[in-house]
Amino acid sequence: MQGALAKLYRDQFSRWRRSSVLRYYEDLSEREIAAMLGCSTGTVRSQASRPSPGCVTMNLKDLLETAGDGMLDLGRLGTGPAPEVPWYEDGALHVGDRSTPADLAVEPGSDDLVVERVRDGYAVWIWEPVPDAYGRSTLTLVRDDGERIVLADGDVTPPVVSPDGERIAWGLQNHDRVRDEDALEHGLTSTVVVADAGGAVVAELPDTPSPGIRPRGFLADGRLALEAGANTAWGVDAWEPGGEVTPLRQDVGVTAMSPTGDLALLQGTDAAQLTDLATGTELWSFDDGAEARLSPDGRYLAALSWEGAPAGRPRQVVIREARTGDEVARLDVQEAGALRWESPTTVVISSYQDGSAALVRCTVGGECELATEPRQLDDDPGTYDSPYVLG
Repeated sequence: MQGALAKLYRDQFSRWRRSSVLRYYEDLSEREIAAMLGCSTGTVRSQASRPSPGCVTMNLKDLLETAGDGMLDLGRLGTGPAPEVPWYEDGALHVGDRSTPADLAVEPGSDDLVVERVRDGYAVWIWEPVPDAYGRSTLTLVRDDGERIVLADGDVTPPVVSPDGERIAWGLQNHDRVRDEDALEHGLTSTVVVADAGGAVVAELPDTPSPGIRPRGFLADGRLALEAGANTAWGVDAWEPGGEVTPLRQDVGVTAMSPTGDLALLQGTDAAQLTDLATGTELWSFDDGAEARLSPDGRYLAALSWEGAPAGRPRQVVIREARTGDEVARLDVQEAGALRWESPTTVVISSYQDGSAALVRCTVGGECELATEPRQLDDDPGTYDSPYVLG
């Protein structure tokens, strides 16, 4: 009981403090504060007008029912609108209220699916195992009207899409990694391709000296960040499609990049560093979590974390200020499979609890709601075959 009361007090104080700082120090309007905290203007008004939580009294029964055990409970969340990020469910691609039939060769709960929204459609990447080989991947453009255009197949890297949804980029190996002995002897290369939203190729960079060079995002100036991960080319380069390639950083890979192209989480032999790409400045060290993603405006970084949780305890979703590393929200979940930013202040989480699964929307202020209805999984506790596959 003491733990539940203490957690509720901290949550109340944190919400009151954020609202007060934004109102009186940052001089923001109630509407601006509501947008940042993911709540209504009425909530902002009531938070600003009340005393600090140390002076607030609540009914003990209400305290206990509100606090619970601190874990995100799918059965007690309210329901909001459908996610404005791509997901796959029951033979169709979805974003918001839009649905496009697409019978994809992917198992429920698979990690071998990447879906990116482009103008009037989706870029869909699927990897599948192949006997006596590493595997095979296919990149397909699925239009909103159901038309399908295969952009590449073989050993294709997952796609990246420009912030305006007008360009798609991917890498493709120039050899068969198992059978091409000449390529193995003389060096392995790849081609980088950029296409428009209709699938037409607009630029190619052939024979890059890496077997798996991978586009990681479009930079703020329109160049494409490329991660080379083998041979003598390990590092990050910037390519002006149709123009020159310029080295950015050596001996690092890219864990995450902001859609705005100004920040990246760069991983070397030590902990990853949140880095300002324009200046090369390393801002802070990130060594806690996986599935790290930067918000659309580059302000926040969200990741799955196990910090402070003993084996078998819930995973956590942690949201931090991207430029400082300061924590702004930490959410306990029984199991989280993936997360995607939906807006500058909301993330969608693939969440599992007691044999059911749903997509959950949470704000940077720590408020959560269902984005899809909970659905039952099968009876095998060792698998998480969610019907909702986040792209």
